[in-house]
Amino acid sequence: MSLAELAEAAGVTRQWLDQVARGERSATEDLYFKVEAALRRRKIRPKWPLWTALPADVYRRLAAMPARREATRAGGEFANFSQGNWDFWRKRRSRKMLPDETLRHFGLRSDPFEEPAGPEDFWKHPQLESLRAIVRSTIQRGGFLLVQGPSGSGKTIAARYAIGQLAGDPRLDVPRNPSYQIARLLTLRRRQTTGCSLPRALLRDFAPGMRPRANAEDLIAQVAGIIAQKYQQEKPQTCALLIEEAHELAAELWLDLKKLREICADAGGSLAVICVGQTESYPNLADTLQQPELVSVRRRLYQFSLRALSAAQARAYTAFRLARAGAGGQVVQPEALDLLISQFSRGGRGESVARLYPASLDTWLSTALVEAWTKGQRYVNKALMAHVLQTGGGEESEQTVTE
Repeated sequence: MSLAELAEAAGVTRQWLDQVARGERSATEDLYFKVEAALRRRKIRPKWPLWTALPADVYRRLAAMPARREATRAGGEFANFSQGNWDFWRKRRSRKMLPDETLRHFGLRSDPFEEPAGPEDFWKHPQLESLRAIVRSTIQRGGFLLVQGPSGSGKTIAARYAIGQLAGDPRLDVPRNPSYQIARLLTLRRRQTTGCSLPRALLRDFAPGMRPRANAEDLIAQVAGIIAQKYQQEKPQTCALLIEEAHELAAELWLDLKKLREICADAGGSLAVICVGQTESYPNLADTLQQPELVSVRRRLYQFSLRALSAAQARAYTAFRLARAGAGGQVVQPEALDLLISQFSRGGRGESVARLYPASLDTWLSTALVEAWTKGQRYVNKALMAHVLQTGGGEESEQTVTE
């Protein structure tokens, strides 16, 4: 069945479905239901995900939703989307770094370095409480916030955790808080994002099903009116736009964000903008924001930077992740972890600040565990860690790896 036939059967535009299939935008719940129903009417068993851009939390929300007419007419199977279905899809979509053989070798019940599956799996970053307070203040006052840091510093997970604590997140077991309205810009190619993409993202999440106006100015006025109405009702709702991968935003988009906030304020509402971006990518976020035409943006933008972990914090992070996976004893010996930390420290092992971030710890420790499994060792010792740091693992070396 071609995409054109599927789009016609589902009653959606081919361009929309094609953009989702290419990963340029994420699937909405409404699109998910329409495609499900269309495939079942053709007696085609759906094989989800049809594309990898489907948000992971959509399955939990779908499981909690009542059956729709399309699903019932198509056979009703989708109406019975169970917790088991959710667990299956979550497992398929999770980032798994260790092979099953390695997990069994060390007696681990799960991958220590996979994405958090529940509130107990979130490691409390040292700056998390500060970030949560800043996020709360930003949303409540309609502020302009940039959470930044190098790739793998944990900024995205920390920002989602902080927002989820306020607005609700099923992964954190925090119920939905209707006082907080969070919209997301899901377009993947942000360098090609136009100014109309911003109000469309807001309209999609703040007023699902409402038809966007064709004229750009009318569309912005439409969105500003919706936000003002939410802000002025008896129990006001605070509105925020979350943009991840903000380092890919062009200078014009930063100006559009600033102007959009001002338009919403003029209409009597309040729109907070929270951006999450890398500081080391190309195009460089710092260079973009230093452009002369963005001086008005810089003066209004509060920038929160995630620092590297100290040596003590790196040890605490590793211990937490291994313990959550059921690691008994010292799977990674302290001397091996100290050697890893020292390789990233400024000035050697005596330096208290290590240039380590959660993602880099995950990568090196996963490599070391796989290397220990291939060599039949029950723990990662200093010699094996030195071998991994020297060769990257998986290569023969004259250096012994047993002590």
